[in-house]
Amino acid sequence: SSAGQVQEEVHPADSATINKPCKGADRAKNMKTVHSHHGKKKKVDLASLPSTALRCVPLSFLLRFTEHFGLWQHETHRVVSEVIVPRTAEKKCVWSDLDPDESLLLEGELGGPQIFVSHAWGNRWGLLVLALQAFAATNALSPARLTCWIDVFVLNQHDYMNELQQLSAVI
Repeated sequence: SSAGQVQEEVHPADSATINKPCKGADRAKNMKTVHSHHGKKKKVDLASLPSTALRCVPLSFLLRFTEHFGLWQHETHRVVSEVIVPRTAEKKCVWSDLDPDESLLLEGELGGPQIFVSHAWGNRWGLLVLALQAFAATNALSPARLTCWIDVFVLNQHDYMNELQQLSAVI
């Protein structure tokens, strides 16, 4: 299998995009459509992105996470300090490195970025998730296929300064 090459498949359980290495993949299979901040779509070569860019979570996960932990009314800083940091503290890891039972991530659910999400730490987390849901509905995107680059899940919250150096390659 060639490093950096991916093939998109559909996960039978939830129709989420799976990015898995494949032999002999061509450049077209490495390409993913993303939305720019100007509302335009462009193609990006996933093989050219840093590892942090491939930890993007789908909207379906954000909805499941928010509901499971009852975070609709919490400010974003509380989501990080009360849920994400404590659960990743022992391993000092990024959220996706947790066991699936703890992370709530389904197999193959992570992917490359379709959108980059910027947020305010003092705003309600639920409003952010609802805004993403409205974006998906407006653009006829499945919540399982809308992969979001959002720092609280993409960056290791115990060592985020090192991973922030990769940010310019994502935006």
